[in-house]
Order: sequence, then C-alpha cells, then structure tokens
Amino acid sequence: MNKTKILYVSANGYVGGAEQFVFNALQGHLQSPDFQCELLCFNDGPLLKKCQHIGIVTYLLPRPFRLSRIHTLLRAMIYLRKFVISNNYKIIHSTMPYSFIVMFLATCFLNLKHIWFQHGPVGGILDYVANFFKPDIIYFNSTFLASEHLKMPLSKRLKHLHKIIHLGIPLSTPDKKKIEELKLQFKNNKPLLLSAGRITPSKGYHTIIETMKLLVNDYKTEAPQIHLLIIGNTTYFAEEVYLKKLKGLVTQYQLEKYVTFLNHVDDLYNYMHISNIYIQATTIPESFGLAVAEAMAQKCLVIGPDFGGVKSILKNHETGLSFASNSVNAHTQLAFILKDILEQKIATNHLIENAYTQITNHYSMDQMIKILEDDYQTL
Repeated sequence: MNKTKILYVSANGYVGGAEQFVFNALQGHLQSPDFQCELLCFNDGPLLKKCQHIGIVTYLLPRPFRLSRIHTLLRAMIYLRKFVISNNYKIIHSTMPYSFIVMFLATCFLNLKHIWFQHGPVGGILDYVANFFKPDIIYFNSTFLASEHLKMPLSKRLKHLHKIIHLGIPLSTPDKKKIEELKLQFKNNKPLLLSAGRITPSKGYHTIIETMKLLVNDYKTEAPQIHLLIIGNTTYFAEEVYLKKLKGLVTQYQLEKYVTFLNHVDDLYNYMHISNIYIQATTIPESFGLAVAEAMAQKCLVIGPDFGGVKSILKNHETGLSFASNSVNAHTQLAFILKDILEQKIATNHLIENAYTQITNHYSMDQMIKILEDDYQTL
C-alpha cells in the first residue's frame, strides 16, 4: 500500500515555536503506516539539519525570493509547482501565512488539500492576504489565537474550517551527565532562574534584569544566592542592539555575578530541568507559550504573563504564578513574587505538580499526532 505524501512547508529554517511544532510533527509521523511526511524550507537553518539528523527527507528552495519582488516570486512559484507535481504530494501543510499564500498560489488548480497552521501572532498584512484564500483546515494552537484571528476581515467566512489543536510537548529525558555539569556551572546549590527565546524586546528580558536589580541591590533579600540564565540568539540587527542594551544594564547594575547570557542550545530541556523557576515576561500577547509548556514538562515552576494564549496553560496559583508583564511596574510585581518564593511565603510544590499533570494529560505528542493523522485521513 502506497503512503499518502504530505509536504510540510516552513518559511524559516531557524527553530522558533512554529518550527519546533513542524519538527515534532514530522518526528511523530516517522512511524506512520499511512503517511510519508517531508519538509520544505524557503530558507536554510538549523531546522533542516535537525530533521535530517533523525531521517526526515528535507528540501531547501534553491533560490530565495521576496513577495515584493514579483520576478523572484514568479520564479519561485514555477519551481514549487513543478516540485509538488513531480513528488506527487497530496496534502500541503503550511506553517504561518507567508508559506500558505505562496504554496496556495503556486499550486492553484492542482488536486491538493491545503492546511494552514496559524501559530500567531495574527493581524499582520500577510494574515489579511491569506484570508482571501480558502484552505481545507485552519489550525490554531490556542482559543485565544483563534478569537484574535476572527477579528480580521474575511476571517469569519472560514470559521467552519477552524480547529484548535494542542501542541505536543515532548517529555524529554534529561541527560544525567549534562545535568551534573550544569549544576556545577550555574546552580551550585542556589536557586536558578531561567528565561529563554529570541533576544527581542517583546520577550521582556529587560523587565527580568530590572527585577534582578531590585532583588540584589534594593530589597536586600536572599537574592545574592540566586542566579539568572538568559538563553537565546539574535537574528536581526535590532535584536543585536537590544542584546547590547541588556548587557549594558547588567553592567550598570553590577549584576555580572548574578546574570549569564548563553546562545541558543538544542537541549533547553536540560537547563529547564535544573532551574527552579522559568520566567516569561513578554510584553505582547503570545499565541500559546511553547517554552512555558516545556518548562512545566520538566517540573520547573513557571512565572509568566496574565494575558494572551499563555493563560490557557498558566493559571495563577493553580499551575504557576502570573503577573502583568506588559505593565509599567512589571519588574516590581515580578520582584515581589520572587521575594515571596525565596522567603518561602508561597507554597509551590503543588503548582509544579498540577502543571506537569496538565501537560502529560492534555498536551502529549501522541495526542497531537493522532489528531493530525485523523484529519489527514478525512481530507
């Protein structure tokens, strides 16, 4: 019996939240008796190498293009149309509006099924353009994201195609040797705080550093016994400027002994496993909060925003602690929460266990893959 061929399309080759979903889905499909799933990226990056490493067939668009440069777009669309026909794909699973628009136009009038996974954020010009085209399914990773999408023109006419899918969170087993090395390097029997993701202002790393300044220099708590790890890379010049600003704040507040910056790591779960608290201080609503869920899966206490899609898993004093991370006094709120934790005024063990149970019961990889493959069967 021939397997149905499915092409996952990612505009980006770097590994953010949307790209991590693509990797997890492709990995989950490897054992499928019914589907052969492959990956196409418009740009090179770690995602391709990560997929190749586990035996996934990958392709890279040979020449870059821009929507604003019509001749490069037409050239890419001609190539993509021939590519899809020659490889006999039946389903195109496009991540984000950019890849959905391009693949839909490139393959129009072909006998294909299209899936658009809208990972968020929504409301950009590409989201408006994508709403002119009708896929067979539009996936969202949270109810919040779906409701935000419905605020845009033309979106309500496709509401019957909307479907919420819980992202599968891998329960990665920590490397015991690496764990011991990290404990010696960063933890050394003191509470360890962690925040991770792209180094961009919307992630709110400046809020966390301002919080560290309050704890170490102003509140005179047990804060000198804690350490903060910030893990992430920059992609654009503006992000490099922001990283320089963050390091400048650390120097200005004399926090060099208390704050460490690391580049992107492939085994973030190891760092989450040794950390006592994972902090997400985003200043804009996020669609879901993949890193928050991953931290919960490693039994790391989470402190995060009280708005956006993160609220679907982070419930204050139930599965973690939340604060108004987009407010002008966010750093003060966060400092008081951390101070209470350090002084053991807040019981946290039940929060950690509740969060872990939530992830294992409702956000498993097996559940996500089953939903995807059941939907593919019905298309």
